[in-house]
Amino acid sequence: MKFSIIVPVYNAEPFLLKCLNSIFNQKFNYNFEVIAINDASTDNSLNILKKYKKNENRLVIIDQSSNTGQALARAKGMKIAQGDYIMHVDADDWLLESAFEEIHKRIEKYNPDVLILNTYVQNEGKEKVLREYFNFEGFFKKDDLDNNKVQAAFYQHSGTKVVKREITNDLIVNSDQFETTAEDFLYCIEIFFKSKNIYLFPQAYYVINIHGNSLTQITENYKKINNQILLIKLIKILFSRYKSNNAINNDILIHQERAIMHNAALSWLDGSNNKIKKKEIIEVFNSFPELKGERIENIKKCLTSRKKALHFLSSRLGFLPAVLFVIKFFTLNLLKKIKGE
Repeated sequence: MKFSIIVPVYNAEPFLLKCLNSIFNQKFNYNFEVIAINDASTDNSLNILKKYKKNENRLVIIDQSSNTGQALARAKGMKIAQGDYIMHVDADDWLLESAFEEIHKRIEKYNPDVLILNTYVQNEGKEKVLREYFNFEGFFKKDDLDNNKVQAAFYQHSGTKVVKREITNDLIVNSDQFETTAEDFLYCIEIFFKSKNIYLFPQAYYVINIHGNSLTQITENYKKINNQILLIKLIKILFSRYKSNNAINNDILIHQERAIMHNAALSWLDGSNNKIKKKEIIEVFNSFPELKGERIENIKKCLTSRKKALHFLSSRLGFLPAVLFVIKFFTLNLLKKIKGE
């Protein structure tokens, strides 16, 4: 069997049928399976899956009586997967036609541990936009992770990674629970550490569907920051487990520093900064010797000073883009409140 497609499903009724059709309507001459894990949905998602299965024997349904979160739902799917390669597709996203065929050609020719794709993003039903992390095709050395485009490609959405099944065995993310999308980042890091060869395929076949009920959209900024406490602790375990080199470790930490400071700025904007576990965050970052001094001070300043956090946002985005970002932020929050009323 060539592919196992893992689809965690939680209250995905408006999008699920499109997701399934995009997978099962692929023009592909080899066998594949789709493992859909219904994570205790309270809408009509399970009924949609059951109805679909009546006409599609390649669909495997796992129905969970309690909600475990996306990480453990995916883990359960990976444990029973039979495919040579594993792909993750979120239930509100979809694949473009010929994805399997084109990916399979590269896999058959190059036999990579991991194949990475670019992706499309569709925001609130608007026209999809290409998110191009890299524009070249071929293998790359792990030492090249300091290439910003390659780094961005690897750290992002797990749906853009096609991974040999044996690489996904015994991942640390499979044994710990997360409240938000932090497991994506941890999954991507560990398969990077475990893989021996990684192939970059610059085409985009995955469409990330951003909408008001997306997990990343509905999760409060302070929760995103607090969830980093467990994530950073697990990243430290991975550094030790895989004896990764200092340059790669530092790149990963830089990525997390920026994520913390970015979300700190957003927490000041939405008024949730007082809910951040500042002491614990500083302690866990302080456990890395390379973060001593100015780097840890910058994290502290963003967490404890609105002015410093917004200055970081401005320095990262540029002044005018930062102003436009803030205006958009408040506009979207106002619209959410109006809809809520």
